[in-house]
Amino acid sequence: MTKIYRPIKNIIENLENFALNINHEFKTSLSEIISTLQLAQITKDYDDGVNQAVQSSKRLNNILDSLGYLIHFNNSEYRREKIDIVKHLDEAIYDFQQMMNKKKIIICKNYEINKKIFKNIDKDALLLCFNNIFKNAIRYSHESGKIEIDIRQRYFRIKDF
Repeated sequence: MTKIYRPIKNIIENLENFALNINHEFKTSLSEIISTLQLAQITKDYDDGVNQAVQSSKRLNNILDSLGYLIHFNNSEYRREKIDIVKHLDEAIYDFQQMMNKKKIIICKNYEINKKIFKNIDKDALLLCFNNIFKNAIRYSHESGKIEIDIRQRYFRIKDF
């Protein structure tokens, strides 16, 4: 009987951990939005408060997008299209520029390719991966740090310090 229930127990534990992680991410983003706006009310510095609240709202939106992506993961085959990987990587970098500027993080690009890299892939899934990588790289980088991006033929690396 243990052999039958063990996989079910593992699935339930994984779902519980997933729910706890999602809950934590939602609470963190909502707390950032609320505290930023409350501080803006006190200090009357609405520009900075609104900008930070918008960034936190975007993170929360990305979490919801990620959740939606997970739900529809099995049906992603029809969303594949031929896209330029480097172009979308650069767009993801641009999206996080404000966060990088705030921590004084620089991006060091080393693209040793002489043509565009096209792949037949789900663009939303790729952007989700890039966003997650950059969010974590920025979050765990030191002030005035750097993030290195190396792209070569059949080689791709993003490294934070």
